[in-house]
Amino acid sequence: MKRRKAMFMIAITVLCLSACGRADSEQVESSSDSQFRQSPKTNGNEIGTEKLSWDNERICLEISEGVSMDAEVVIPDTIRETVEKCHVKDIHFNGKEVAFRLFPEIEKNKWEFLDYSDLGVDSQVSFEGKFSLPLTKKEMSGSAMIGLELNFHTEHWMKCEANLPLIFTSSSDIEVKEDLSGDLAFESRDAVVRKVSEYLQNDIGLEIKPINSYSIDYRKMEEQEEINKRDGGEELKDPGDQNWTWSAEDDCYYLTFEQYINGLPMLIDNYAGQDGNGTRTGEVRVGYTVNGIESISCLGNFAVTEREKMKLAQPEDIVNTLKKKYELILTNDITITQMKLIYFPYPISNKEWEYDFIPTWRVTYKQSDGDRYFYIDAVTGEEVNY
Repeated sequence: MKRRKAMFMIAITVLCLSACGRADSEQVESSSDSQFRQSPKTNGNEIGTEKLSWDNERICLEISEGVSMDAEVVIPDTIRETVEKCHVKDIHFNGKEVAFRLFPEIEKNKWEFLDYSDLGVDSQVSFEGKFSLPLTKKEMSGSAMIGLELNFHTEHWMKCEANLPLIFTSSSDIEVKEDLSGDLAFESRDAVVRKVSEYLQNDIGLEIKPINSYSIDYRKMEEQEEINKRDGGEELKDPGDQNWTWSAEDDCYYLTFEQYINGLPMLIDNYAGQDGNGTRTGEVRVGYTVNGIESISCLGNFAVTEREKMKLAQPEDIVNTLKKKYELILTNDITITQMKLIYFPYPISNKEWEYDFIPTWRVTYKQSDGDRYFYIDAVTGEEVNY
């Protein structure tokens, strides 16, 4: 019974991350990150006037009728001619070690040890009850599941999360209909992002950088609860099966981060292959309130086992792929706004939890209803379609 419950928790986590998408979100600035250039708009280069280069901060040109390119180029300064393909394994989390380290106040015999050996997990643990939150050490009730993934949340966070005024359109895309970029009274947004980033890196051991951060006061969640009722949504209830009461103690920050592998960010979007199965995602989600970190969700822990240097396809090759993509498509008002070099994880058949991480351009293009993405292999120059 415990095993089924544990698997249900994991399934719910994965389903929450599996939609397809668009984005209209508040982006966390990374101006302090000198490794990546994300500069203001400059004059771009066009084929036929000057040779394109990955040194360009932007590439600006017409792709086809109705399709233009005014794209920021996001690439590490250390990568120009070659890039590394990696063989990567999801080594999961050592449930016992991580649980005892992150929650030392919980008696060891209070953890339930689960057998996930058939999933390739050496140590899987779960807990329900009271525990001290990371950083603040405030005691709250909740649950944790550590091993295959790393997930924990308080009962209070479940209340907040059920009524966030956010529409999750994919694993990395969150539709926001109002400004959620301000500071909350209990702590500034920048301070929270910095504090949580340090915890994820120093205490959990993840190499991450922030993507989005949203500040949500309790009035917005109270309004969203009413919207859920009006639209017939099945909202969560408190133990007394009464409507929740809301106060400033419910104000929260909702943060998302991307994992870095071998110096490049990992895919964070949901991408379904031809077999209908989704890829792995390197996104980490965190819920933070005046109480501290009330929720962390991380779906994988990745380690590089092999590296191979590959020649990076030239910008002209990528542009030609874009032209081929759109030459037979009747469309208008599409603008390609960003090309970001990431790792795209290809599952290796017959090797569970092992992947080829292929350097890939994540191409963002804007339409009237929001942003969309597709992917181009940064070595072959061909569109990803597996």
